[in-house]
Amino acid sequence: MDDDFTYDVFLSHSSKDKAIVRTVAERLKDDGLKVWFDEWLKLGDNIPHQIDEGLEHSRAAGLLDLLREGRRREAFEAVARACEAEGVDVSEELRERLDGAE
Repeated sequence: MDDDFTYDVFLSHSSKDKAIVRTVAERLKDDGLKVWFDEWLKLGDNIPHQIDEGLEHSRAAGLLDLLREGRRREAFEAVARACEAEGVDVSEELRERLDGAE
């Protein structure tokens, strides 16, 4: 992987979807990906600056908007496709998790 990237994926989302996106972020992180997720910023961070830095230093960006409980699989698949399109390997284990994400 290219060392110019601090993150493998930057997750952008609507605040109403935070709980679902948190699940996506945690699953990606558990699978070994470096994930930028706003909830993991430190108290006092300059949020606009951190967003710019996160986008600039991420291999792929996933826009997860208007997600609902019944659309989790779509969210996971979209992030997996975005990662793979940028050369980030998404393991078979994560693919299996997608199958159970209804």
